[in-house]
Amino acid sequence: MSYVTTVLADAPDHFWRMADPGGYLAHDIGAAPTPLWAASAAATLGYSGPNSDGGSALALPNPVQYFQTIAAIQHAASFSVELWVWTSGVYGGAAFFLMGWDGASANGPFIQLQANNKLAANQNGVAALDPAVLTFNAWHHIVVTYANGGNLILYKDAVNVGQVACPAVGAQTLNFLLGRRSGAGNLAEAAFSEVAAYPAVLTPARVTAHFVAADNVASRPVIQTPAVYNNSTGGVTQSPQEIADIRAAVIRTFPTT
Repeated sequence: MSYVTTVLADAPDHFWRMADPGGYLAHDIGAAPTPLWAASAAATLGYSGPNSDGGSALALPNPVQYFQTIAAIQHAASFSVELWVWTSGVYGGAAFFLMGWDGASANGPFIQLQANNKLAANQNGVAALDPAVLTFNAWHHIVVTYANGGNLILYKDAVNVGQVACPAVGAQTLNFLLGRRSGAGNLAEAAFSEVAAYPAVLTPARVTAHFVAADNVASRPVIQTPAVYNNSTGGVTQSPQEIADIRAAVIRTFPTT
């Protein structure tokens, strides 16, 4: 099956495909569609993603850009979050956030690339930590699952790299943030693709099935023309972003050496 079919078989509430050429809007083809949109004025670069069936990605040049849902969505008590990420590591030695929830307390769920370039997933003040440094300049499949009152598990490329018992926490209705955590700086220096959120725990077998279904994980991101999403009209128009700024962001995020 294709990657999209494989993901949809697990009934995600949200599956953001990042399909607009300019990268300013992430359409949601999940069960409860709520688009992600650019939450600041800086231009964003659009990239091809890890799947050959039309997926693309959003690049977030630190420290001026992140994405959030247009409306609040439910963060279930037990949940899974899945995304693909490409990065060249932390920029200037500062940790950054891959995702989080707006309005959540300091103990709300988030995924982070720490200053030591290792992944961490946090829920209710407890962290699941990957002991290995993330391999840079390559697509990685990141999944976090949480069984309410049970284990918080961090998967990297279908391997369980961190697991910890976690106290119970109730469901909340919040905005989903990509490239940021609520109330925190250190926005992501990364590209994202194929982001999904589920109101249940993905089993290890299903995490593996999703990873195996991707067919182009070795490809480098490919730059596309930037554009701006208008949240009022739903339209996408060309961005006035200067090519020099775009080139600088690309070189910083995806160095050629």
